Amino acid sequence: MNPEGYIGRKIDFDKAYGYQCVDLVNQFVVDRGLPRFTGGAAADMFGQSPGSYEWVRNTPSGVPPEGAIVVWDRGVGPWGHIAIARKGSTTSVLKTVDQNWNGRPDATAVDHNYSHVIGWGIPRIQNNNTNQGANMGVPNAQYDAVVVDNYNLNLKLREYEAINGGLNNQIKDLQKEIANLKAEIVKLQANQGKSEDTELLNSFGKLLVQLLTRLGVKK
Repeated sequence: MNPEGYIGRKIDFDKAYGYQCVDLVNQFVVDRGLPRFTGGAAADMFGQSPGSYEWVRNTPSGVPPEGAIVVWDRGVGPWGHIAIARKGSTTSVLKTVDQNWNGRPDATAVDHNYSHVIGWGIPRIQNNNTNQGANMGVPNAQYDAVVVDNYNLNLKLREYEAINGGLNNQIKDLQKEIANLKAEIVKLQANQGKSEDTELLNSFGKLLVQLLTRLGVKK
């Protein structure tokens, strides 16, 4: 569901109020057989038509897939904002196609951060006009289901990566503690010689290193 074909166009879907952000989004979704969004404020459109859109709340690990409908709250303006996700977004950069953003009346490729983003709606269906699935030899509905599943799997993967990152930080902290312990042992040996207490501390340090090595932690 590539939205970049709309870049440069000025779309007044409802023939009222000029070129608004929701005009672009409504043209995009209607072109794909999806229900249009209704209401006066873009911020209130999050959660509409749940049978046609899977609505996902913005989280630090979330990234909208291409073609998702992104909704901002009123922190960006009195009516909020709505746009279409482009390909290539990350957890820090949100790539979209927007209309009526920063005073531009035409549809424009914009790179946002995630400030004031409520979340996004992932289209559950698309009609044969897009033919992305058919071009790959599968029904479009089946193709769309795979897109949604892939998004959910990527979201889980990012959650696991965050957990793994936390464990790696704990391991690094342990490695620092080992290094500090070794330094203290060296100081004791230099100042006191091979006393019984120093030997005991040295043995404890070796045992700790052996334990962490068995757990797969590098010294």
